[in-house]
Amino acid sequence: MIQSFSSAAVIPYASAGEFARWNPHLHAIFLEGGFDREGRFIHVPCLDLDRLSQYFRSSMVAFFLKRTLLNERLARNMLGWTHSGFSIDLSVKIPASSSKAREALAQYIARPPVSLQKMLVEEHAGSVLYRSEYNPYFHTDSRLFPATEFLVEVLQHLPDPGSRLIRRYGLYSSRSRGTPGPAGALARR
Repeated sequence: MIQSFSSAAVIPYASAGEFARWNPHLHAIFLEGGFDREGRFIHVPCLDLDRLSQYFRSSMVAFFLKRTLLNERLARNMLGWTHSGFSIDLSVKIPASSSKAREALAQYIARPPVSLQKMLVEEHAGSVLYRSEYNPYFHTDSRLFPATEFLVEVLQHLPDPGSRLIRRYGLYSSRSRGTPGPAGALARR
């Protein structure tokens, strides 16, 4: 018999890849299970990632098709792509007792599109040198931008006024914070 239980997720939107490149994607922190009505934690093992990725891809294509942002031909074509652009990675696991790991992951997923520590502005040359770890896609660890081109790259990441970029669901939601029982206990940790 399937019991009902409460789980949680935090899903922030990220717009940037390396070197401030436009690369819209989602990060997510999921509680791997949930709490039953008595407050006991029930572990739910990982899902089939290939099936989950395919489901997400077909749902997103259907979403865009319904809103006429794609035509039928392009939608069918996208569903047949070998490398769809939709992937799920569950390689990072956070032990319940590790507040340091939770904090590090939360900082990673909520980071801004550019880092001041990686930038060197050369005012006299009118350019910006952006350094990072070696990136196999770009085959480099730095990129020199003309100042105006760098501004264009950065400005595309500014969200529309009033847009929500982070969503919290279940036990992590603002509605659950401060409530008695397992939801409140989890939110206060």
